[in-house]
Amino acid sequence: MLAVKAATGSDIETLVLWDPCETGRGFLREQHLLAVAAGIAPERDPAAVEGVEVPALPLSEDLAAAIRALRLDDDLVGVSPKRLFVLTRADKALSASVQEELATKNVEFGRATGQVRFIGVEPGAAVLPEQTLADIVSWQSRAFDGATGPMAGRAQPERSAKAIVARTADGRTIIERTVRIGAGNLFGIVTEPEDCETTRMPSVLFSNAGVLTHSGPARVWVEMARGWAALGVRALRVDLGGLGDSPTRPGRQSDQVYPVEAIEDLIDAARFVAPQDPAGVALVGLCSGGYHAIEGALVLDSRQAWVINPGLPLVPPELSEKGSTDPRRQTVRPLNSITRHLYADNLIVKLALATTRLRCGGCSTSCACTPPP
Repeated sequence: MLAVKAATGSDIETLVLWDPCETGRGFLREQHLLAVAAGIAPERDPAAVEGVEVPALPLSEDLAAAIRALRLDDDLVGVSPKRLFVLTRADKALSASVQEELATKNVEFGRATGQVRFIGVEPGAAVLPEQTLADIVSWQSRAFDGATGPMAGRAQPERSAKAIVARTADGRTIIERTVRIGAGNLFGIVTEPEDCETTRMPSVLFSNAGVLTHSGPARVWVEMARGWAALGVRALRVDLGGLGDSPTRPGRQSDQVYPVEAIEDLIDAARFVAPQDPAGVALVGLCSGGYHAIEGALVLDSRQAWVINPGLPLVPPELSEKGSTDPRRQTVRPLNSITRHLYADNLIVKLALATTRLRCGGCSTSCACTPPP
């Protein structure tokens, strides 16, 4: 629906509608019920005035109202691509009004397979429908064979490892540069004021949340990094091994969110962005990234870690593979003294959305001191 809305009135070559929703109202109802079934949203009327909660994302009432107003049959009237590819499920026929409008276009139909396992499951459990993706790529390749569009024959833009991304109110330039880190050849983007690459300054390190890339959820890491750079803070957004643009370690699968090697990746990244004082780097993480931030902070003896909804308690993946927990982990049993405090009195819940110092005062692992505030 959004693709059709964006293409209305434009002179586009091709348009692919992959398992299209026909109404925004129906989309919101389906997504809200999925969030309720997954236990991540309260059950309520999707038309409630306070907005709608869909998996991992609360929508304001204004945004929900704008989505409800979308209708595929209405918006298709203003779209005339030269070629149109529509992929539908075998068990989900298009309505008569949509089929009637599609009949006026140069349309080809295909089958969208694997949709239930792709979008009908909890976030993080999706299985990519590789055959459907292959069909879309194949169709687009045929559609553009011999095309004479505006990009045909045009030289590709020169790639650069550095770019100006913002300017502050007082005229200072904020740049971003791509970097490769450590033996794992991790991919990262450093955001900082221009002409300060060798200057010591406060540093902050963002890692992946689940399988999301270095951009963070809804590009939040990007906005935070650029905002902090304007305040004189160097920021590094890094993809841990096997995620985003970082290569997968030999013998490992890609898109694994809790491998023990991620702890080493985070340590390498902290030492890269602040080699003189890696303990001074503020580690920032959400969900699995929050877990890694705690683990990395314990090894580095970090002064700060900003942890949001950390992925704890955690059953280490190697426990099912090898029957034991890797000794590099300190936030699973046997617990480090700090993480025992986090588990005590439900402090893991209280830690969410909080800024905490990862210090226990130097007491032993058998201490019984009062949990830190």
